[in-house]
This record gives sequence, C-alpha cells and structure tokens, in this order.
Amino acid sequence: MDINAANRILDLYPVHIVGNPLSICLLDDFESERDYNSFRARLDSIFLIPCRRYVFLEIQENSPFPLINLDAQIIPEAINKVIYDRYEIFRNVLLLQSRIAGEIIKRAHEYEVVVFIIVDGLSYFDCLRQDNVIPCLVDGVSMTENGYINCIGNPTIGRQLFACGFKKLIGFSYWTRKKDKNKLTDRIFVPFSQERVLRIRSFNEVLETLKSQSLLKTYVQVVMQGLDQLCHGHQDEPLIQQTVKRVFNRFDDVKDVILKKKLRGLVCMTSDHGILWRENSDLREINEPSQSQGHSPRYLDGRIMRDYVMPVTSLGRNYSLLKYPFITRKLKNNEWGVHGGLSAEESIIPLLMEEVS
Repeated sequence: MDINAANRILDLYPVHIVGNPLSICLLDDFESERDYNSFRARLDSIFLIPCRRYVFLEIQENSPFPLINLDAQIIPEAINKVIYDRYEIFRNVLLLQSRIAGEIIKRAHEYEVVVFIIVDGLSYFDCLRQDNVIPCLVDGVSMTENGYINCIGNPTIGRQLFACGFKKLIGFSYWTRKKDKNKLTDRIFVPFSQERVLRIRSFNEVLETLKSQSLLKTYVQVVMQGLDQLCHGHQDEPLIQQTVKRVFNRFDDVKDVILKKKLRGLVCMTSDHGILWRENSDLREINEPSQSQGHSPRYLDGRIMRDYVMPVTSLGRNYSLLKYPFITRKLKNNEWGVHGGLSAEESIIPLLMEEVS
C-alpha cells in the first residue's frame, strides 16, 4: 500500500503497520504506540482519549484494527524533506543508535560467539541492495567519536557480555591506545585488557586471528574502515560502491570463519555515521562568522537558535546540527563528503544482525 492510501485509512482507524520503519516516518501527522494492550485498556476505559491518528509499531494477534503493509519508496530525498520537522517521530519509530547495544545484549545469550563490527562511515542508503538491514537513527551528533561510543553502549557491550559468561574478549583496531589522542580506543574497548586489543594493518589479520583461536564463549569487537576515509582530504574521485561492497564481503568472511568452526554465532554490523556526498547534494553555504575554517561544516558547537539547526546533547556536550542542505563554509577541493549534521545520509545508519550456525 502506498503512502496516500495509508493516510486515508489512518484518518478512519488506528492501524498496525509492517514494512520499512522509514516508510512510517513519511506518513502525515500521527502518534506512535508500542504498547497495544495499554492502548486498548485506555480505549475501553470510561475516560476520553485524544482524537488522533494512531499507528501501532508492533503486530498484535486478534486486533480489530487494520494491518497495513506499507510499501513506500525510500530515497534520501524523501527523508530529507521531512526529517527536520518530524525529528521526534523518527526518534520514536526508528531504533536509536544508543540502543543498538541493548538489542545485541538481548539476543547474545543464545549464542556461543558474538561479533560486533563498527564501520567508520556507512549510511543506511549505501546498503539498500542488502537484505535484512535495519535503519537506525543517530541520536546525537553524527561524528566518529560520538557515534562509536553511542554504538557500544554504557555500560559497554564488552562489559555486559563478560558479566553474562563471555569470558574471552578479542578486539581489533587500526589505532593503538597510546597514539589515540582522544582516548577513543580506551573508551570503546572496555573491559578489554591491553593485550586483547590487537592493532591491525589489514582486515585479513582479523580473519587469520579468528581462525587460529578457540571462539567458544567469545565476544569479538572490530573497528572497520568504511567511507569516512574517502571523504576527508581524499585525492581523486572516491570509489564508494567498491568500498561498500568490500565492507559486506568482509562481513560475510567473518560469518564463514564462525561457520567453519561449527559454532552458533551472532554477527552484527553497524556504523558510527553516514556520509553526505557533495556530488549528490545541492549544498548551500550559510553565514556563521563564529565558525572557523577548520570547523566541521555540518554542525555548530553549543545550542544555537536558528531555523536551520537541530539542537542536541551528545556525550554531555551541546551541539546544533545543520539540517539538509546547509553547510557553514565552502568545502575544500579534496573534501568529497561531510558528516556531523542532520540528513538522511548522515543520520540514518544500518544495523545488520545475522545468525550463523
């Protein structure tokens, strides 16, 4: 069913909707409900409830309300038209980046090995050709440090799984803890000991290490290069599709290692943020004299009242995210893409959770 037909039914009845969660966000004004039983109890009580357009985000057997399979075309342009004005709807409907860790923890006890791969720069819209990819919202500023810390949770996945019986922890990173100025490696690899976080030069080292070790009751956390390296200071045209294909090939390679070990595993992959590519966007420069030339072009420090920014608090600091298509400064010749702001490409990230057995 398309958006227009769904809106007409929603005028008449509360509805259950299945389909891509992003398509729900494209509906006209509505209120989302996760707890069907609570809604029915309010509906059956003697008290009046507000007359609104209600959407149930979960299917309920024996419900008297219509079930709609919403089949809307999900493209960045459609999302960018509404994500600023409907930001709270996106927050209510989509899985938040800060809750990804909780989703993994909920399922982890069923498995003998859990692998979590965090890609540095990958948008949900880079993954539309892949099956079973869940769109998630970056609930904060869409930059690397905040995204990684958001993904691993607080307390971290490693700490929670260790407490649940995953006594072996193995981490892989392109950076060493000593050379990491922001101490990001230390923060995301908790409670990994120093010797359990291995610095790698290529992803093949991850695969060879996993092949050589017993992975029974093991949690593996991997930092993987994605598209971020191609958008900052990159000479020549970036190979975007080839890089995305390599990311998913590596995901499959990890699954193959676990399969050959005949273990029941859960392999998960997400990203810290996506990339808004300048060649695919009509970026417009705004005049913000307080911003230096070296500052990110897609967000401002602090909470600033403008009609083109979305104030957020991320890791205890305030930011003002620029909505699409605004930037604070002219991009350099070798800046092929940007992130840090609020857009479909930057703020909607993928989550892939696949069982191997």
